[in-house]
Amino acid sequence: TPTTPPLKPQLITSSAQLQALVSQLQQRSADAPAVAIDTETTDLNPFRAQLVGLGFCWGEADNDLAYIPIGHSGAAGQLPLAEVLEALAPWLASPTQRKCLQNAKYDRLVLLRHGLELNGVAVDTLLADYLRDASARHNLEELAQRHYGFRPTSFSDLVGKGQTFADVPIEAAAQYCGMDVHLTYRLAIDLVQQLEQLGEALPQLLSELELPLEPVLAQMEATGIRIDVPYLQELGQSMGDKLQQLEQQAIAAAGEEFNLASPKQLGELLFNTLGLDRKKSRKTKTGWSTDAAVLEKLEDAHPVVPLVLEHRTLSKLKSTYVDALPQLVESETGRVHTDFN
Repeated sequence: TPTTPPLKPQLITSSAQLQALVSQLQQRSADAPAVAIDTETTDLNPFRAQLVGLGFCWGEADNDLAYIPIGHSGAAGQLPLAEVLEALAPWLASPTQRKCLQNAKYDRLVLLRHGLELNGVAVDTLLADYLRDASARHNLEELAQRHYGFRPTSFSDLVGKGQTFADVPIEAAAQYCGMDVHLTYRLAIDLVQQLEQLGEALPQLLSELELPLEPVLAQMEATGIRIDVPYLQELGQSMGDKLQQLEQQAIAAAGEEFNLASPKQLGELLFNTLGLDRKKSRKTKTGWSTDAAVLEKLEDAHPVVPLVLEHRTLSKLKSTYVDALPQLVESETGRVHTDFN
């Protein structure tokens, strides 16, 4: 496999360099290829992510890119976050300044969390590759391998266990982010050309449906869903009491102790101890099947069966929703934020 080509990203560490970069971005002509941008953060969850750096690429040359370090731990020479955000805000918000991103929704949510609006997204390489081949994998490493014959440094290669991107040295981060935006810039051009070669429908689908839908989904995710946590906690307690009651009733109906959550023990009880009709079940590696379809056939065969069915249903509701949803509430917003693909 060919090695990753070396890049020479410009490190933006002074106010003068930042203003020069912003001027360069703002003066870019409307018919020029879209500028690739990427956020580097501390978390894959955009509602917890802190900005560590921002990358930009405006050409295919090895130095047509820049990295702005913002939140690298213990590193000197970084511009204040507020200064960087204020300088970039007008360009990021401009609908006429064309941009391309890999998975724009994530970066949009990160920027939104930091008070920045993102407009002018002309290409999302993840969405474009999805339209090209929905069955393929669409992460940047796979795209680089498939289109350019090399595999760039992966996140796991760069970030140690228990660390975040904030722990990565600035020079290494600049190379990593530089490759991300370099690839995104090239892919945005190449993937659109590939879609055009496949006919008019796919480019139209990208520009008229997928790209306009992405910010709508992002806004839905950012808005989130308010959860009544005290109510769910109270409901969970009452469900727990009901489950204990059902368990006691089932054991009494069976005439012996058994674990309702154990398919093996339940199978032995129903088909060996109680002698229910085995033709309504089937043998598995661990014993007799006691899945929902089997139990529903046996519901009238013995009083223990409907109790087990009710216990299962209630237990599933409790564990999947009533107990789980409060754990998904983001402390910063007090809401659950899903991921719409």
